[in-house]
Amino acid sequence: MSGFEFQLSAEQMAEVQKDLDGLAADLQAKAVRAGLVKAVSPIKRAAKRNVPVLSGDLRKSIGHRLLSKSARGRLGIANDRVAIVVGPTRKVGGYAQDFVAGLVESGVEPSTRTVRRNLKGHQAHKRDGKWVTYTYRHPGQKAEPFLGPALRENGDEMDSRFYQGLTRYLEKHRA
Repeated sequence: MSGFEFQLSAEQMAEVQKDLDGLAADLQAKAVRAGLVKAVSPIKRAAKRNVPVLSGDLRKSIGHRLLSKSARGRLGIANDRVAIVVGPTRKVGGYAQDFVAGLVESGVEPSTRTVRRNLKGHQAHKRDGKWVTYTYRHPGQKAEPFLGPALRENGDEMDSRFYQGLTRYLEKHRA
């Protein structure tokens, strides 16, 4: 005898089985995430390499992030699926860079803009009724895509990179 004996009731055995099933689902989700991270890593590198640099903030913000349950729901992805997004995912200098990335990726059309400003500044509680209105012509900005080309350059081998990352994770956590 090993000196280690225990008994489980039917309810306890069901609870243990439920915990083991949850462990298997958790391991599966982590393995899929590892595969996805491996699959998109060249895309992130290419996007960082291709992004136009003015201050470097947009380049610093490019990375990957897991999609939350609510984001997956909005996109029509099942809650039990793992999904990641590649692009500007971090704040740099206290500012989110996703809006800037959209402007850089798709460009801005030339337009005429009219602005109304309070002469006392932007402090709403000190309005004195003296406003100045001025109009200016915005020249626009040509599109400088960096995410689309990065995906086109590296998207053809995503399957093999995904399976490499998946198998590496599973081999690493093999018991």
